[in-house]
This record gives sequence, structure tokens and C-alpha cells, in this order.
Amino acid sequence: MKPLLLACVSLLFAGLVTVGAQGPLAPAISSSYVPQRVYDTRRAAFTDFEAMTADLSRADVVLIGEQHDDAHPHRLELAVLEALARRNVPVTLSLEMFERDVQQSVDTYMSGSSAEDEFLKRSRPWPRYATDYRPLVEFARARRWPVVAANVPRRIAADVAKVGKPAVDSLNSADRSLAAADLQCPHDAYFNRFAEQMGGHE
Repeated sequence: MKPLLLACVSLLFAGLVTVGAQGPLAPAISSSYVPQRVYDTRRAAFTDFEAMTADLSRADVVLIGEQHDDAHPHRLELAVLEALARRNVPVTLSLEMFERDVQQSVDTYMSGSSAEDEFLKRSRPWPRYATDYRPLVEFARARRWPVVAANVPRRIAADVAKVGKPAVDSLNSADRSLAAADLQCPHDAYFNRFAEQMGGHE
């Protein structure tokens, strides 16, 4: 069975439940959370969480949008991972909060070859890692699922924000491998909708 890629990315997402704080080295939690219902936009009707995850288990890629400082979608992300695990679906977890140049540190930790404190020193986790992303990483680690550090390094993103695509074109070969290989950004209706949704985001 081909692994499903589940990516947690920055998008606006409606909150569903609250989740408590967790210490940086506390045991990974199980969400034990299942939404009462979810809205299926394709069918324009409410359905239940198990029906949704049954559909997700047949997908090649699942994107879960999140607002980074909202705990609710992170709880949902864990619930989806748990549901896919119950169905014995192999998953590759892709996280925007890790930058691509720390992939080796992520891989070393996931393989059990480094301690968590060393991993955290080397991987530049976001401030809310302990409460929001650690449960996902630990769940994947327990099942030996790969975790992908998916984001471009901040220094490259900052240069692109200042000068645009020429910043990518001027990268040396090592840094160029840390950005998307294929960059296309047509100014079409999709671009306009995206720009409108992202207005005000930093």
C-alpha cells in the first residue's frame, strides 16, 4: 500500500475543541477526541468523523489547514492520524513547522538515534511545539512513520519576501535544493482567491 502524505499547513481553520497545555518533555498524548460531525463540502452535507477518515484513507495526499496559534486544529490533526492508524494506513507526516535544512535531525530522532533534547536543540521547533506538534511527531515516531520537514528555511523565505523569485534564482546549489524545485505562480482566479484569504497574514 502506497503511503498517504498528510501535510499540516498554514491555512485558516475553524476551531473545534480546546486542548490543555503540556510540558516540553511530557509523554505524548493520545487525543481521544473525535468530532461529533464534519461538513463534507463535496456532498454539501454533514457526515461523521469515521466516514470522513474512511474517505481520507483512500487518498494519496491529505492537507489539514491550521491557524498556528489555535490549539483546536492540532487536536484534530492527531485524531486524523489515530484514525488512519486504526485503518492500518501507512502515513508520511509533512510538517510546515520544520524547515527543510533540519531534515537530518528529524530523521535521526525518528530513528531513535538521538535523544529528544538533542533533537530540539538542532531542529529549531516553533515555540508551541510541545503542545501543538509534539503529539503528532511522537505518534508518528511510535509507528515508524516518516516525518518530512517541509518548509523553506526562514532566511530564504525572508529574501523572497524582499525581492521575489530572483532571490531563489540566485541561490547556490545547496540552498536551491531547500526551495521548491518547480516554481509557478500564475496570476489567475486561484491566485486572487489565495491572496484574499492570506491578506493580513504575516
